[in-house]
Amino acid sequence: MPCSAALIKAPVCVKEDVTVKDAMALMSGHGLRTLPVMDGHGRFVGMFGLNVLLDNLLPVSVRMQDGLERLDFLEGASPGVAKRLLKLEKKRVSELMISVADLPTIHAETAIWEGIRMMVVHGSPLAAVDPQTGLFQGLLSEQSVIANLEHVIEEMEKTPDVYFHKNKNNG
Repeated sequence: MPCSAALIKAPVCVKEDVTVKDAMALMSGHGLRTLPVMDGHGRFVGMFGLNVLLDNLLPVSVRMQDGLERLDFLEGASPGVAKRLLKLEKKRVSELMISVADLPTIHAETAIWEGIRMMVVHGSPLAAVDPQTGLFQGLLSEQSVIANLEHVIEEMEKTPDVYFHKNKNNG
């Protein structure tokens, strides 16, 4: 079965020139953690999500290779973190997003097994991008895969003799 069966084909998207604050409001309003980012021509250019936002809240000394591994020595840092968020909210999504070139992607015809494996390794959701045209095809998420598999089970249960073979020796 290809991933196309489980794709969210028209997900909520955000334009790259939208402020982080507006993107956060959009995510909050739809109960989302991640948004596909589109350019002014409707082309997929990356992903923006709460994980990206949290990563950018951390000081550079933590984010850099061989940087600080812990920050539990900092007490009373909430106002400082809030100030960092306030600065980030004014930036454009394009300044913080993960570019399509840096994203693991699938395409509609990717086998569902491979889509699941990639989500386990890289996280969810995965963007589906046509390998020939580069056009955005949708998102594959844990929820969309499970919902699709539940639907397959329902269909299988309609004709159990085709899908569920009982062993004659143990019923």
